[in-house]
Amino acid sequence: MSLGGEVYTSAMYTRAVKRVSYHVSILDHGSGDLPTGVEAPFGRPYAKVMAYYLVTDPSQVPICHLARMLAYREVEDAYYKKQGITVVDKHDSVELILPCTYIGPKALFFEPTDGNGNHYHVVHLLREVRTGSY
Repeated sequence: MSLGGEVYTSAMYTRAVKRVSYHVSILDHGSGDLPTGVEAPFGRPYAKVMAYYLVTDPSQVPICHLARMLAYREVEDAYYKKQGITVVDKHDSVELILPCTYIGPKALFFEPTDGNGNHYHVVHLLREVRTGSY
């Protein structure tokens, strides 16, 4: 999927071998209203995109693009937050189907080396690095 000039793949897209980009942040709001009874996940800021769906009307005219995601619960950790790292519980995820407009910037998930296999550490991918005079 292409969104805002960025290309996003899904976990079900197995042809990506060099770089996968299915870990994303979830925006608090999209560029459209959610259907009645559907809410964006509070406290689950990062997700793994599993698949994309194109919804069409009976004449095959596109209506909207949806993403099926596993959204992970954030774990409060003041030390890592200060370092710019968000901690999420890798065993506490919920499956969501949201409009693709709720997909935010790509994120980098990594498993910490502290031996605790219950969490992912998450860092936003930087798009630009600015240098100033020091």
